[in-house]
Amino acid sequence: MFLPPSLSFSSIFLLICCSQHGGVVFVTGTGSSAIFDSCTLTTNSATNYGGVAVVENSGSAIFTSCTITKNSATFSGGVARIQSSGSTVFTRCILSYNTAKHGGVAYFGSIGSSAIFNSCILTENSATKEGGVAVVVDTGSSIIFTNSTLTKNSAAQYGGVALVQSSSSAAFTSCTFTENSATITGGVALVQSSGSAIFTSCNLTKNTATNDGGVIFVQNGGSAAFNSCGLTQNSAKDGGVASVKISGSAAIFTDCRLTDNSATDVS
Repeated sequence: MFLPPSLSFSSIFLLICCSQHGGVVFVTGTGSSAIFDSCTLTTNSATNYGGVAVVENSGSAIFTSCTITKNSATFSGGVARIQSSGSTVFTRCILSYNTAKHGGVAYFGSIGSSAIFNSCILTENSATKEGGVAVVVDTGSSIIFTNSTLTKNSAAQYGGVALVQSSSSAAFTSCTFTENSATITGGVALVQSSGSAIFTSCNLTKNTATNDGGVIFVQNGGSAAFNSCGLTQNSAKDGGVASVKISGSAAIFTDCRLTDNSATDVS
């Protein structure tokens, strides 16, 4: 569905829509927008990307008080793929059981794209490769989470919540992360190639990675900062909280409380 300059959905139940790109909507062009208010979006899918929406070329999508569950994309963005300066805002939404190969909820595919999650609950979203919630891969792209709860999101390889790279950024403020996981590295996030992640006043508990970085894995010039955070009972084979590898990478903890975290390698 290609949109006219603006289209609004209110108190609508959208069930089993399918397309190649954008299972429900495809929003493109400056001034174009899709607005969803108090809607339920479930089991929509895309055979390529954007199970619910594709947002590109300075278009926008706004979701308020929506329930967004069991949507999927074969390749990327189980809920949305945002690219070419597209933007999305999720406010007071519940997002659960959404899935894709890259970015169970969202994938950012080109320069300058963004998403904001405000007071959202994100539970058991998954990626068959990386970014159980989001993959942010291009210069100037960003995700911002505020007052949100992220629980039991997972990635089969990297970044149970997010993969952030290539001078893109992720910021989390007053969020709670519990039991997120990655099979290889970064139970919450993998940050690499000049990507950055900042956690402020967050609580991170019982997040796990099978190999490196129960909370975060930082490599190849990536950076992570934790400010006034609580980190408890996180675990991995190496680096129960963080694993930092390769020159130029950094993880900085300021005024944080780190308790009962563990590394499981017994070799």
